[in-house]
Amino acid sequence: MGLFEYFISDTYAGEKVYGNRYVGQSFTIGTVGTNVNHELSSITIKAYRVGDPGTVNLIVRAVDGFGHPTGAVLAAGNFEGESLTTDTDGEDVDVSLTPTTTLVAATQYAFYLTATDGNETNYIALRRTGN
Repeated sequence: MGLFEYFISDTYAGEKVYGNRYVGQSFTIGTVGTNVNHELSSITIKAYRVGDPGTVNLIVRAVDGFGHPTGAVLAAGNFEGESLTTDTDGEDVDVSLTPTTTLVAATQYAFYLTATDGNETNYIALRRTGN
């Protein structure tokens, strides 16, 4: 299995994920990788934790013309938030997804994270492009 989409920026912002505060990242097939249909079986994120945020869920969906998630969940996975580093540089976490789904060339998608047991003092911080 090869690498298709990937993160190319050195600029990161730590976005807090907890409770009903969902945080994610959109991506378009072919923007920085090969523009072909391909199978998606995992996503690697960079994150760290504060406290114990509980189980973290990652969900993949298509997006509408405004970049908002829409339609059915295409794939999902989870991991234990307490297993993350507390170092604010973050660490790479490979999240396995089920079912394996086919992403279509030149199409925009988004993944987003939830940590419904977390709160303002128990959260993960997703490192991503942004201010």
